[in-house]
Amino acid sequence: MSTGDLATESREVRDFDRVVLRDYGELIIEQGAQEALTIETDPDILPRIETEVKSGTLTLALGGSWADRLGDALTTSLTRKPIRYILRVKKLTGLEVRGAASVTGSDIETERLALILRGAGSVKVDSLTAESLEVDLPGMGSVDLSGRVSEQRLAISGAGTYEASKLESKKAAVDLRGAGKATVWAAEELDVTIRGLGSVEYYGSPTVNKNISGLGSVTSLGSP
Repeated sequence: MSTGDLATESREVRDFDRVVLRDYGELIIEQGAQEALTIETDPDILPRIETEVKSGTLTLALGGSWADRLGDALTTSLTRKPIRYILRVKKLTGLEVRGAASVTGSDIETERLALILRGAGSVKVDSLTAESLEVDLPGMGSVDLSGRVSEQRLAISGAGTYEASKLESKKAAVDLRGAGKATVWAAEELDVTIRGLGSVEYYGSPTVNKNISGLGSVTSLGSP
């Protein structure tokens, strides 16, 4: 279906609990009883978008050569018609973003969630509820989370930023190797390892265990 100069297409997706978003675009995640995917973008780009489920992982990506993908990026930038994925999941245990894509979501409930952000993308999730959360930021991306988890583990090996001052957790473990910055909320225990120029700020009154090599810092921000 085409609305004006914007094409919209629904695609069947099922039997997945992990999502990989490659290249660029905007992904909106919602949780519901039935899985569904709607794509909105330039009509010339839509046929080249690949959606595949394999071994429980849904991959969203642009097909074609590197030159084709670069041309698509320029087209969406100039026409201001980005790729938008609207995805409904029944269950989400893993999310990986590669490139300059952005992800937003809200009211996500899961037992565990592993989040990997490669490149310069961004992830923002409101009202996340989980037992365990693992976040890996090897690039320059940014993550913004709120909600409640029992335990969170974070690794930043580049210049990424992690904003979780509104994500309540009992325990948090932060490993910074680079120039990253993290803000967390830990009620009981906080383990921090810093190698380089990273900084950690935290809310709550946890027991703090820290191992710092370099010019890193750990700062209490008081009560949340």
